[in-house]
Amino acid sequence: MELQKGVDFKEYIYVLQKWKGVIIGSLVLVTLISFLADLKKTPLYKSEVVLLIESTPKRDTYLEDVSGISYYEDKSQDLKTQVQIIKTDEELLQKAAEKLNNYSIKLRTKFTPSKVSKLINAEVDERVSLRDSRTGIIRLSALSDKPIVAKYVARIVADTFVEYKKQNNEKKLIEAKKFIEKQLAIAEKNLENSEDILAKYQEGEEVNIQNEGNGRPYFSEMQLETEKSKVKAELISAKARREKIKTDLQKLFPSSIKIEDELKSDDLNKQLTSLEVQLMNAKTLYTSNNPEVKRLETQISLLKEEIKEKMQKDHKGEYLMSDSKYEKLINDLQDVEMTIISLQAKYDALKSDLGLYNKVLKKLPEKRIILGRLQRNVEVNKNVYMVLREKLEEIKIAASMNLGEVKILKNAKLPLKPVNKNQFLTFFLSIILGLVVGITIAFILEYTSDTVEGEHDIEETLKVPVVGTIPLMKNGFKENSLLIDSKEVPKSITESFTSLAINFKFSLKNELKGSYFISSFFPQEGKSIISANIAGLLSQNKKVLLVDADFRNPTLHKFFNFQNDVGFSDIILNGSNLAKPIKEVNKSGWDFLPAGKCYVSGYKLMSSKNLKSTIDKFESEYDLVIFDTPPFLLAPDVFLLASYLKGGFLVVVPIGVKRKMLKSGIKNFMKANINIFGVILNKVPITEYGRYYYGYGINYYYKEYYSKYYESNKYIS
Repeated sequence: MELQKGVDFKEYIYVLQKWKGVIIGSLVLVTLISFLADLKKTPLYKSEVVLLIESTPKRDTYLEDVSGISYYEDKSQDLKTQVQIIKTDEELLQKAAEKLNNYSIKLRTKFTPSKVSKLINAEVDERVSLRDSRTGIIRLSALSDKPIVAKYVARIVADTFVEYKKQNNEKKLIEAKKFIEKQLAIAEKNLENSEDILAKYQEGEEVNIQNEGNGRPYFSEMQLETEKSKVKAELISAKARREKIKTDLQKLFPSSIKIEDELKSDDLNKQLTSLEVQLMNAKTLYTSNNPEVKRLETQISLLKEEIKEKMQKDHKGEYLMSDSKYEKLINDLQDVEMTIISLQAKYDALKSDLGLYNKVLKKLPEKRIILGRLQRNVEVNKNVYMVLREKLEEIKIAASMNLGEVKILKNAKLPLKPVNKNQFLTFFLSIILGLVVGITIAFILEYTSDTVEGEHDIEETLKVPVVGTIPLMKNGFKENSLLIDSKEVPKSITESFTSLAINFKFSLKNELKGSYFISSFFPQEGKSIISANIAGLLSQNKKVLLVDADFRNPTLHKFFNFQNDVGFSDIILNGSNLAKPIKEVNKSGWDFLPAGKCYVSGYKLMSSKNLKSTIDKFESEYDLVIFDTPPFLLAPDVFLLASYLKGGFLVVVPIGVKRKMLKSGIKNFMKANINIFGVILNKVPITEYGRYYYGYGINYYYKEYYSKYYESNKYIS
C-alpha cells in the first residue's frame, strides 16, 4: 500500500506557510519595482480620427462596362491599400510634415515625413466595414508623449489624406473629361459627314427609303454595326487607359516589368467569343427573360470570373506589392486587362455576325446596298455620339457629387489620459507577478534545501510520524526542572508531555507491553528528560521500568537524586540481583535502573550473552520497559541493544538538521530490521512550536492520522 495517493494539497499549503516570508518579500519587491517602473515610464497619449471611405464602381475611368455586368472594387483590398497610402506615401507624409511645421512653435517639435510616419497608425475597422459592401471605416490614430502633438498630428494627417484623395479624384475626372470631349468632337464630325453623304446620295439618286421594301436586313445590320462601333469605342478607351497606367508605372517605377501591348489569346478567350455570338443570336430570337438567354449570360459571367482568376494567378509571382502606389497601379492594370478581354470577345462576336449579313447584302440590288450602308453609317455615328454624350454627363455628375471622396466622421480630440498607464492594472498585474515569483522561489528553495525545518519536513524525510512536540524553554530552566511532577514546570510543558504520552500509546496501538528504546541522533537533544517524563506518565496504569542505557554519559540518576554506584552494567556483567540496583521513583509506582559505573566499552556490554536474559527478566516483572540509549550516530552499540527490543522512538531537534544526515541515520535502523514507531521533536522554538502545537486536545485525533503509517511503514514489521 502506498503512503499517499493523489495530490496532497496540505504539502503545498505547508510550503507556502513555511516560506511565507519569501513570498511576501517577493510580492512587495515586485510591486515596488512595477510602480517605480510605471512612474519612470514616459506617458503616451493617443488621439484618433474616424474616416469614412466610399467605394467607387470598378470601371475604366467612369466608362460603363459594355458587357452589362457591374464589377465593383474589392472593398477590403481597397481599404487596405488606403491604409498603406496613409502610412507610407511620401507625398502625403511630406505635405503633412510641412503643415505640422507651421505649428512647430506651439507643438515644440520639428516634423519630418519619417517622424510623422512613426507617430501615426491606421487600421480598417472590420466590424463596421463588413456591414456595408459600399463603405469602409478607417481609424487613423497618432501616439505621442504630448497630448497636443497627438491631436494635431492625427487631425492634420487626416485632413491631408482627405485633400490627397480629392485631388486624385479630380485629376482622374479631368483626364476622363478631356478624353471624352476629344472623342466626342471626332464623333460629332463623323456624324455630320455621314449625314451629308446620305443627303447628297438621296438627292442625286432620288431614292426614298420608304419605297425600297421593308429594309429589314439593313436595319439588322445597322444594329450590329452600331453595337460594334460602340464596343470599338470602349475598347479604344480601355486600351488608352492601359497605356496611361503603363506610363505611370514606368514613370514612378522605372525598374518594373514591361507590360505587353497585346494580350495573348487562349482557349478561354475563344470560348468567351463563341458564347457572345450565341448570346446575340439568341437575343434576336427570344426575349431577355428567356431561359436560353439567361443560361448564356450566366456562362459568360462565370467564364469572365475564371479568366480574371487565371490572370491574377499568372500575375501573382510577377509583381512586388511592397509599395502602396505600385500595388494600386497593378490592381488597376489587371482590371483594365479584364475589361479589354471582355470587350475584345464581344467585338469579335459582332464582327463574325456582320460577316453573315454582308453575304446576304451582296444578293440585294446595288442601290439598296449603298443606301443601307449610308443609313447604317449615320445610325452608327449617331449612337457613338450619344454614348459619348452620356459618359460626359456621368463625369460631370460624378464631379458634382464628389464620388469616392473621404469624409471625417469623428475628428481628433485632445487626449486627457495616457494609454500606457493604468495604476489599477499595474497594481493587479504586479500582485499576480509577485505571487508567481514568490511561490516559484519558495518551491525552488523547498526542494533544493538540504535543511529540514519543522514537523512536516521530518515526516517527509524519515517517513515516520511525529508523535510529539516539546517547546524550547527560556534560559534559566534546568533540565531536571522539566519533570512533570515539578512545581516549576509550566502548564504548556505539562500539556505537551501529556500529548506525547497519549501519542506514544497510540503509536503502539494501545499495546503498552514489552521493551522499547528512546534514542537521538546527537547529544544534548533531551532524550533523557523525555524518557523520564514518558515513563512517569505511562506508569499510572502500568508497571513501568526506566533503564539508563547511556553508559558513556549517564544523567537520569541526577534527575531523581540517586547514586549511580550499581546499575544496568553491573547486572549485565556480574548477574547481580535486580532488587538491589533498581530504585523506586518517589513512591509513584514506577522504577528506575541507573546505568552503573561501567569500566568496559559499551560495545562489549551490549555484546554480552547476559543482555538477552536480563531484558527477559525485566519484561517478566514489568509491563513496560523503556531504555534511554546514547545517540546512535555516536554509539553504534545502540543497534545491538535495539535488536532485542520491540522498537523505539527517536528524539530530534529540528533546527539546522541536514536531510541527508537524517536519511542516513534511519537507514541504519532499516538495515538492522529495527522498528521505529515515531519521532519526538524537542526544543522547538516558540514560533515553530506555536505553528505545530495546539494543546493536547487535538492529539486525540492522532490515532486516526498515524494509522496510515501503521499499515504501510516499512520500518515496522
